[in-house]
Amino acid sequence: AVSRIDELLALELGNDDDDPIDDDDTIISSINIPAVFGAASDPLKSKNKKAMALVKKRAGNRLRFITPHKSALSAGDADGIRIFPLGPPRSEKLLADEDPVGNEGFPGHGAAASLSFFSAAAANGAVSHKGMPFDPTFSMRKKAALDAKDFSGFFKKHYGSAKADDLEEAGEVPTDAPWRRIDEEWLYAAESFALKLNRGVNNTSLVLAIELVQSGKVLLFAGDAQLGNWKSWDDGTFTVDGKTRTTRDLLARTVVYKVGHHGSHNATLKGTTADNYPNLGWMAQGEFAEEFTAFITAHNYWALNKARWNHPLPSIKKELLKKAAGRVFQTDEDTPTKPHSVSQTDWDRFMHKDRVKCTDLYFEYTVNDN
Repeated sequence: AVSRIDELLALELGNDDDDPIDDDDTIISSINIPAVFGAASDPLKSKNKKAMALVKKRAGNRLRFITPHKSALSAGDADGIRIFPLGPPRSEKLLADEDPVGNEGFPGHGAAASLSFFSAAAANGAVSHKGMPFDPTFSMRKKAALDAKDFSGFFKKHYGSAKADDLEEAGEVPTDAPWRRIDEEWLYAAESFALKLNRGVNNTSLVLAIELVQSGKVLLFAGDAQLGNWKSWDDGTFTVDGKTRTTRDLLARTVVYKVGHHGSHNATLKGTTADNYPNLGWMAQGEFAEEFTAFITAHNYWALNKARWNHPLPSIKKELLKKAAGRVFQTDEDTPTKPHSVSQTDWDRFMHKDRVKCTDLYFEYTVNDN
């Protein structure tokens, strides 16, 4: 249980790291792969916290607090760029509102969401008595209890698994009540607690829509924004050169979407242009649809095998591939794969060396402002 909580907290705190930072702000070390799955005993020494400290140090006194929908911002000395802050929400209710309801969410989350510290171990009887809620003296394995002959079928009759035909033949009323058993349900409690420690944090993400003025193209960076953050994007408008700009308009001109929170189930909302809340369907309308490209920061193997999370959620990835005609980059994959529905000519044009560069460390993608 402790190691599993460490893995979850590591997403926020990172692992212990005593590597020094030199005068040039360079971290001097190699990454200790096994260690990245453990939370730091001292959060201030974690890689995540050190990284944030480095960003703040490099920013110096240039830090600024941005209020969503207040005004469009410039990009310093970079001409022809406007930045529209869409999130985070100012409402406490929206900050805590994380999970889509009904048609707001993409399907398939349920199977991956059933997390348990010991579900695999419990199935083969490998749970240590140190992690059990009762001393072994007062416990019995489920299989042993249901197979026990010393109790005249007591457990089978009252705690489920007895066959109705066998009970009726013995003149007894079948109850078959598995709901009476606790089984491994208690194992969920600690994990739920660990996850609740992070509740509301993702919705504080700064969300920026960056407009290339000449072409009108928009690059959308959603951070880890979840349901409440998304729904706040349409809470206000912007006035630029005497004209009103809305979130619906900005999303309609979006040609690059940095996918929220590793493609998590609650960080990209499902919907259409007819829905009254911001969603994937609002993005890339008309001529802008031909250039729509998505970027997913995810490590699918780690997510599934360490955290048991579907990052990215397959149904979200599938919809992105469809909407972007295959133009989807994912950090744990080498390059996008050409769909059968896209001609080789069109694909070669998209993957041209002047537009796309894929290396072992990064993707480089050029958006032409024309």
